[in-house]
Amino acid sequence: MKKKKKITLMLVITSLAVFIIHIINKAIFFFSTIKETLYSDNSNFYNWRFGKIFYTKKGSGSPVLLVHDLDNISSDLEWKEITNSLADHHTVYTLDLLGCGRSDKPEMTYTTFLYVQLLSDFIKNIIKQPTDVIVTGHASAAIIMACYSDAKLFKNLILVNPDNLSTMNQVPKYKHKILQFLLNIPIIGTFVYNVSASTTMIEDIFSKQYFVNSKKIPSKYLYGYHEAAHLGGSASKYLYSSIRCHYTNTNIIHALKEINNNISIISGEFEKDIDCTLEQYIQCNPSIEVSHIKRTKHLPQIERPKDFLALLPLYLSEEIIEE
Repeated sequence: MKKKKKITLMLVITSLAVFIIHIINKAIFFFSTIKETLYSDNSNFYNWRFGKIFYTKKGSGSPVLLVHDLDNISSDLEWKEITNSLADHHTVYTLDLLGCGRSDKPEMTYTTFLYVQLLSDFIKNIIKQPTDVIVTGHASAAIIMACYSDAKLFKNLILVNPDNLSTMNQVPKYKHKILQFLLNIPIIGTFVYNVSASTTMIEDIFSKQYFVNSKKIPSKYLYGYHEAAHLGGSASKYLYSSIRCHYTNTNIIHALKEINNNISIISGEFEKDIDCTLEQYIQCNPSIEVSHIKRTKHLPQIERPKDFLALLPLYLSEEIIEE
């Protein structure tokens, strides 16, 4: 009889703990998005096969597509400091990748091939002409593979601090499949996600990975990245688990060697292992041009936007004003 009471008590305590965690999760998602930091009066949606894709369009001239880093905390906010200036000479498109920001976040495993399809379809159906692309970090692989699959859609490719090729070769193993299952579990997995995407963790990412000077991180970016990570509720964790478990990795070495489009890399002076990464890319494709932006890390377009903009005329197509 005592044993049954103990079991009943344990079940009650466990159920109460799970319920409390569920309430905490709900509160986190609510308060993370209540400020509407990512609100834009230039909102458009592309009805893609796997969900609605948020995008913006401004300016006139030759098209430029800005693709943010592939990360559950990222969105087109990454390009806020340069979009208006770039739109003086180009038609500038930004988008939130599927699973990010204001785009839909379907409960699925995200892969590089998924984003290859998205980016190719976006250029075909929305931009409708060959496009220059500026892309950051982990999303660079999808652009490289999309260009390799259909080079006619692209003109110049500008990679901002792309991933190390050795890192991109890491593939999901059995332990990663187990981890993905655990992260995708309702309530508990969602709580783990909320901890990983908390304001403290995001501030830590900016301080250690994104910015050289942690004292100059604008609060609007901390709020915006936090909001982007929580829009869509618990579905936000599916991209996180896919990235964490290497499902968004792919080997791009062959594609890099075969692409004939102009490829340039803009690197932050203090980006982690950047010299090794640049050496890898140039070994694959010696025609790749490289520029450095001093006193920056992973996001030079935010940290030193004027220096970033000054480099772009070297790599973008000449302005073509449409009549």
